[in-house]
Amino acid sequence: MSLRKLLKSIRWRQQPIRWWWQRRTRGFDDRDLWSLDYAIIKFIHPRLKFFRNGNYGGTPGHLTEVDEDGMRRALTDQEWEGILDEMLEGFQLVIDQDCYPLHGDDHKKLEHSLDVFRKWFFALWN
Repeated sequence: MSLRKLLKSIRWRQQPIRWWWQRRTRGFDDRDLWSLDYAIIKFIHPRLKFFRNGNYGGTPGHLTEVDEDGMRRALTDQEWEGILDEMLEGFQLVIDQDCYPLHGDDHKKLEHSLDVFRKWFFALWN
């Protein structure tokens, strides 16, 4: 084995230690930056899923929508859970396929999930 190959082999064997140190000191490692969009979805998805399935006292009381008559009304628990499910649907597609970008209908579902996530982002608290 040449010296060059040996040094390259040693460097690659040190990567897990380096990534561990990066996670300990800054909360993420370089691998997250290779595909930041995917890393963000991987971060959001399990937390949003836990939030959806957890028992946090139901729908936040400040959440309202305008009904057909132009009147504001509070969201029901079922409506709130449906909104969370809409967010999760597109994120789940990315997780299942272990890649991004998605194509066709899957891409449209992800775009819809991101739109719903953006709309209700500041309601994600208990």
